[in-house]
Amino acid sequence: MPVSAASTPLRALIALATLTAAVSLVGCSVDAKPETPAPKPATSDSPSSNTQKETVDENSDSNSSDSDTSASGLRADYLDAVTRTEDCASGSVSIGSSGEVVQIQGSCASVTVSGDGSVVLADDVDSLTVSGTGAVVITKKLGAVTASGIGNVVSWTNGSPTISDSGTGNVIQPE
Repeated sequence: MPVSAASTPLRALIALATLTAAVSLVGCSVDAKPETPAPKPATSDSPSSNTQKETVDENSDSNSSDSDTSASGLRADYLDAVTRTEDCASGSVSIGSSGEVVQIQGSCASVTVSGDGSVVLADDVDSLTVSGTGAVVITKKLGAVTASGIGNVVSWTNGSPTISDSGTGNVIQPE
């Protein structure tokens, strides 16, 4: 079948697009690494130990199975990666940096996290505001959280916080 005059410019355009894509990808590479499996939780013969962590008592500010001095769950995963430590002596802390792992020590009236991709480990927080993207905030005790960012994770060990989430794709739940 003869090539029509109308299809020649279309073929040339497709060839040019293919050549442009090939040239723009020269030197690019993808490094695929196998996913590291998450650590398996400790098992016990007692059936109540498996449900203890999943149960949150909405009427209590503390959970007797968790100690304020022990590092458990997500918090323990990040403690070795802390790049900066803040003290909450003034009553409030604001984290605006991106990509850091910050530990906040002491009780805070308010904590504000606006840094993208930051990890924040805090003790007791009365009011938490998260407006960044991809932040992870882990507290021991939380009174209230307001999230307006995108794809953030907020978790706590003790308390029944008031939650306001006007963001997108945020995960706000007890640890």
